[in-house]
Amino acid sequence: MLFPVIIVVVLSVGDPNRFAGGLYWEAFLYALWEQLIGVSIIIALSVLFREKYNNQGRFAKSMSETLYTVYIFHAPILVFLALDLRGIILPPLIKFVLVAPLAVSLCFALGYFIRKMPIARSIL
Repeated sequence: MLFPVIIVVVLSVGDPNRFAGGLYWEAFLYALWEQLIGVSIIIALSVLFREKYNNQGRFAKSMSETLYTVYIFHAPILVFLALDLRGIILPPLIKFVLVAPLAVSLCFALGYFIRKMPIARSIL
């Protein structure tokens, strides 16, 4: 709610181009407002998710149990996947959007099966 007030003050008194940065009071006000809003959003979302969405289903519980295994083994999986897909010529962002779900699924599936091994069950 404070941002419209800052805009009106800057448009009536200061130079709006000074919002972009530099040692100007307009840039300082914008940076201050931006940080206050960012921290407020973080606090509000933390409270919201703590109060309303603090539960796990069966699938999420299984994934959270497998997460440490994925953390340990994800690097080689991603390297091998990148080496296998290096021949596909696509822009990097499109390639990421297509490959990321495959990589996450592969990491969690392999992590799940590694955790089912008798020797890994006692370690992980």
